Amino acid sequence: MKNIISLIFIGLLLMSVSCKKDKNKEDDDQIIVNNSANNNSAILIGDTIGDGSQTIDSLRKIGKVIVENGSNDFYTDTIYFISSGYSTSEYTYWIMPIRNISENAHAFIEATDFTFLDSNNNILSQGPDNCAFVNGSCGTGTLSNVMTNTFLRPNELGYFVGIEDVNFDKVAKIKIKSIKHQNFDFYYSNVNVIPTSYSAPNHTYHHKVNLNIKNESNEAVYVRTSSYLLLDQNNKPLQYSFFNFEQLVSSNSSTSMVDKYSFYFGRCNKIQPFLNLSLSMELKSISSKSSYKNIDERNKDLILQRDNRIKKELQTYTD
Repeated sequence: MKNIISLIFIGLLLMSVSCKKDKNKEDDDQIIVNNSANNNSAILIGDTIGDGSQTIDSLRKIGKVIVENGSNDFYTDTIYFISSGYSTSEYTYWIMPIRNISENAHAFIEATDFTFLDSNNNILSQGPDNCAFVNGSCGTGTLSNVMTNTFLRPNELGYFVGIEDVNFDKVAKIKIKSIKHQNFDFYYSNVNVIPTSYSAPNHTYHHKVNLNIKNESNEAVYVRTSSYLLLDQNNKPLQYSFFNFEQLVSSNSSTSMVDKYSFYFGRCNKIQPFLNLSLSMELKSISSKSSYKNIDERNKDLILQRDNRIKKELQTYTD
């Protein structure tokens, strides 16, 4: 009888442990879903991007972030420096994650005045006009229909991206004067245009990446030129690129965006787009050039276009 009771007890204990493990697994899965469930973004797994001719460690390194005028609203301490992989390139790409650690949502989040340093704190590049706006989810102003993807909810993770004329082997740190936001009343937009899948037909360093998106809203939405990250298996950034796009997407309809200039000498099969959405085309982006000397020039130009458009959004909202 004692043996039977012991077996029952052990069985109940194992069931309890199993349920606890399943509960933890559900919690973990839910965390993953929440991290990628934005109104304009999703982490997608698809075709292999890159030919794998260079290792991730040779193309990416982790640097330090120094913020002179720190903020209690945001946290950042790591920057990813990215080599283009071209021996002739004089540029280094960079991606800086930032998290909103405040209890409030913020819009037009901006990092200002960059200085790039080597490991001995020697200045490699700097400029007072350097700035970047965060790539996040979409917020809408309460006093206007201005929509911006420079918006982060509490505990939400976003990314600054840029390109700088510094040597990849030498650069080790970035110093930022401040990270700030506008004190306008913005809310998480109920407009949802979601990336659903992507494909990259060939397995060379140069790809044409096709992104499928769906407007899940009850109204038509303009989708503009949008950035996306290439991610490793731990969802850490490897590189970024752009879908050069200007189109009205009808309610509950799907369409595709194409990046003809994606390139990567490593290998990955995961991306995260951050779509630029709008209810109006009054702030239509300036058309990009029809041709560029190289991909570095193209990405630098598209970043500048985005910054100028966001500044117009700010001006429109304050007028």
